[in-house]
Amino acid sequence: MINHQTSVSALTFPRLISITILFLIISLLIFYVFQVGLVVKGNYLIRNYTQELKNLSTENEGMGIKATQNLSLSSVEKEIQELNFVPVSEINYISISHDYLVRESQ
Repeated sequence: MINHQTSVSALTFPRLISITILFLIISLLIFYVFQVGLVVKGNYLIRNYTQELKNLSTENEGMGIKATQNLSLSSVEKEIQELNFVPVSEINYISISHDYLVRESQ
């Protein structure tokens, strides 16, 4: 007489191992796909930020050149003429009484 319970459990043990292995393979595959997605996203962000950094550096250089041109003596003289400034002919100082001056403490 063959014990029916022993033969059933003997058949399910290899199945249990194969199901466990299959579950591990599927889990690792999902984890791998998730990790690859994160790496691709990181590389995409790095590439975009690098391009943005290059664009901002180029823009910064252009602004530096423009600022230098705006501060040149010829552009300042041109701006003075456009604003209709007049040269100073006489300097008048405002006299302040000694009561309002700050004295140095001793």
